[in-house]
Amino acid sequence: MNTFQHSLIVGVIATVGLFSTQGHAGLVVGGTRFVLSGADHSKSVGVKNTGKEAFLVKSVVIADTGADMSGSVSDKPGNASNSDMPFVITPPLFLLGAGKSSQLRLECLSCQTLPADRESLYRLGISAIPGGKPAANSVQLAVRSTFKLFYRPAGLPGDAIHAYEQLQWKRQGANVVVRNPTPYYVTLFDMNVNNKPVRNAGMVAPYSTRTQPWCPTAGGCDIKWQSLNDFGGISPAWSVSPTAVAMAGNAVAK
Repeated sequence: MNTFQHSLIVGVIATVGLFSTQGHAGLVVGGTRFVLSGADHSKSVGVKNTGKEAFLVKSVVIADTGADMSGSVSDKPGNASNSDMPFVITPPLFLLGAGKSSQLRLECLSCQTLPADRESLYRLGISAIPGGKPAANSVQLAVRSTFKLFYRPAGLPGDAIHAYEQLQWKRQGANVVVRNPTPYYVTLFDMNVNNKPVRNAGMVAPYSTRTQPWCPTAGGCDIKWQSLNDFGGISPAWSVSPTAVAMAGNAVAK
């Protein structure tokens, strides 16, 4: 029986694979996250079929649901809905033969309608659909991988790569209020509190705050976090022990 296996390698590639007893094959996407600059208006996304069977490749851009920004959130940006989608991707559906490569073309036709003072977040969905006829007594499944797609207006102040260092942290009992004073989305990667990992810490949106019960009700609250750059690379670790007064963190000594 054929099944699909999804593997995500941070900073290198994302793979949607078809696994069988004869070997491993898959659709390789050239990136784990994508940034479309306001100065460029378009971007190419490479895909490659490393298997021995053809895939139907289906691509779509959808609005972000805010799932990575749980908790009490203030000043959450309101991205356009799917009905007001400023992006188009071509071709939206095509057959990619075994061992072949191709390029998806992502264009922003109406990004002037998006906020000009901060990033906007969308999702790029790429599906791999088996193109061949399934063998007897077997099941073929389509799997969609979803990638973060950031629209970054031209001329934003500061630098996205250092935005995570500027987060402001404040403690209110067991709650932590983290404020992002920058125009960039910040991913909280490999975050831990008192050396205990925080699962799916998510992101902090531009010019917004999140409140989460990450600290114990009493005692110390030492927070350490990293972030991801535009290519999925992992940033150096920073740490903070928040108090009732908002404060920034410091680089963790190597």
